[in-house]
Amino acid sequence: MRILFVFILCMLVSNVFSQKTLKEVETQLYNEALDLIDEEKYEFAERNYLKLINIDSTNFTYLYDLGMLYFKQLYQKPKSVTYLKKAIQHLGTTSDLNVYLYLAQAYQNIEKYDEAIKTYEDYDKIPLKEGQIKVSVSEYIEKCKYAKKEEENQKRNMRFRVVNLGNTVNTHYSEYAAIPMYKDTIILFTSRRTSKTDSIEMIYDQFWEYMYLTKKTDGSLHESKGTFKTPVPFETYSQFMKFGKKTTWHKAVVGIYPDNSKLIIFQKQKLWTSQFKDGVWQKPKKLPKAINFGDYQRHASVTADGKTMYFSAFPQGETENIDIYTSKLQENGKWSPAVNLGIKINTDNNEDSPEITPDGKTLYFSSNGHQGMGEYDIFKSELVDGEWSAPINMGFPVNSPADDIFYKRNGSDGVAYMSSSRAQGFGKMDVYMVIPVNPDPDFTNCARLDKEKIDWINIDFSFRDSISVGEPATFDALLFKVRGSTDRHYFWNFGDMSDIGEKMSVEHKYAAPGEYKVTLQVKAWNDSLAEEADFCIDKKITVLSEKQVAMNNSNNNENTTKASLTDVDLQPVFFGYDKNNISISAQQVMENNLKVLKENPQLKIRLEAHTDARGSSEYNMSLSQRRADSVKNFLLKNGIDKSRIIETVGLGETILFNKCADGVECNDEEHQINRRTNFIIAK
Repeated sequence: MRILFVFILCMLVSNVFSQKTLKEVETQLYNEALDLIDEEKYEFAERNYLKLINIDSTNFTYLYDLGMLYFKQLYQKPKSVTYLKKAIQHLGTTSDLNVYLYLAQAYQNIEKYDEAIKTYEDYDKIPLKEGQIKVSVSEYIEKCKYAKKEEENQKRNMRFRVVNLGNTVNTHYSEYAAIPMYKDTIILFTSRRTSKTDSIEMIYDQFWEYMYLTKKTDGSLHESKGTFKTPVPFETYSQFMKFGKKTTWHKAVVGIYPDNSKLIIFQKQKLWTSQFKDGVWQKPKKLPKAINFGDYQRHASVTADGKTMYFSAFPQGETENIDIYTSKLQENGKWSPAVNLGIKINTDNNEDSPEITPDGKTLYFSSNGHQGMGEYDIFKSELVDGEWSAPINMGFPVNSPADDIFYKRNGSDGVAYMSSSRAQGFGKMDVYMVIPVNPDPDFTNCARLDKEKIDWINIDFSFRDSISVGEPATFDALLFKVRGSTDRHYFWNFGDMSDIGEKMSVEHKYAAPGEYKVTLQVKAWNDSLAEEADFCIDKKITVLSEKQVAMNNSNNNENTTKASLTDVDLQPVFFGYDKNNISISAQQVMENNLKVLKENPQLKIRLEAHTDARGSSEYNMSLSQRRADSVKNFLLKNGIDKSRIIETVGLGETILFNKCADGVECNDEEHQINRRTNFIIAK
């Protein structure tokens, strides 16, 4: 079998290989892979490594190199995890121990923080050999713990929704620094992609920076709906013809004046501005040395009056880090010498991409020095009495374990655009839209479960179907099952101009008789989509006046027996595993319950059916509903009027009557307790 495999492999690789030994084929494939990486032909190098691993699946070097190719060049961190894990399994005495470090970073990037922490700790425990150097991982571990805690906290109080602009705007290469402009429909951004007019060779695995424009249709820039047109380079758009063609210099758009009168450009390591005049953006002019004082200046933002600029710079010989500075336009028309924003904002690491609000009171920027979730995080600081406040991390999902940078606001509505190298993107860095989440309930614009049946959604609440004026009534949100989502917030609308929020169980009184619609809204967080959704369900409640209550009591006294509600004994009906039919033993229970109901015609009931925890939650929800319907049909066939059965609901495995949840070992007798339909008396 080994000989046959080798023969087929050699035939597939090349006719040239057919006359070579397997070792020679292997050597040639490996040397070609290294050359292809040097030539930045990464997809071809990937193919060679996959062929090499087919020949020798235990070779540390092949597994490690392919894992690093996915990690660094192909931006596929999940794939890098697969091969770096396998490389560790075949670690040799001379193998590169940094494989642990890169595997941990890959785990961290895809938000598997527990695995990342364990791998960092495993790396830290490896004893040093002579000539080896290890880095400290304490900072990495701290970032993982912070990110994990931040994500858990924010999923309960999400403030933003982050949406990728899609593969029309984003490519395999890098896209970043999106600038919203032109009546809320056009975005300018920078990309390292190639284009039809491109004659420039790649550098550092990507093309030179250049500026692109895209327009949104069927929606404005502050809405998630709508589509973006295929981006076009500045050089093909008449309004930008004075910017010149793409060259062997980076050209990037990094900012715009709030009144859209000037663009801020990065080229030749400096900051330039272009004024909009006579319908055309003029040839960029370099800003003075008061601003362009360092080795290079990267990004800038200006206040509404155009008189205060915040920018990031790498000073000449002063520091190895990028800091944020400010400069003011003086009365003589010259910019004042740059002033470092100080240690409140700048750290021993890098601070970049400042974005100032038009009023000059709020500064957004990115930093890998302040406490964050991984690489660059986006922060916010307020100007109070002339001093900048301690920066606040914008939190998940704005920030991730990857680089999150170039935060650009779109007007005063709170919508912003940012760039990120997070794992869910299309390339090395993508443009994203940041939409504030409204924490308040919206009982109108949500998925109404009473209007349409959605198989993977089940939300319910319980209450008494009728109460009297002024009588306290309890409303319980007893069920929330939405595939892939966790409940976050509950809101109630009682149909009498009153709302109550943030409680699963509430008490409410009505001041006037009548029929009211009660609405429960649940705000849920979808982990896979990383976004929030709203679900609503409506029910009706009857509020009786004192006169109606008295008449009902009179009628009930004429028709009821001497038995009080506390004397009524309605027993639960139990079911076999995965069954919804009423068994012979259950029929006797049903007969007894039937007798009680006929002897007490004033009683109304609610049927609640349950399952044990075995099987999927979706299937169990359906099974429990069938069980409830079986009991209801038995009662109807035996003379119980349907008006007395106010509700029939299947609750699946959501309410268990003992310890037998998923993962807990129980015998069938213990599971049997949970396979039941309960008779609940509506008082």
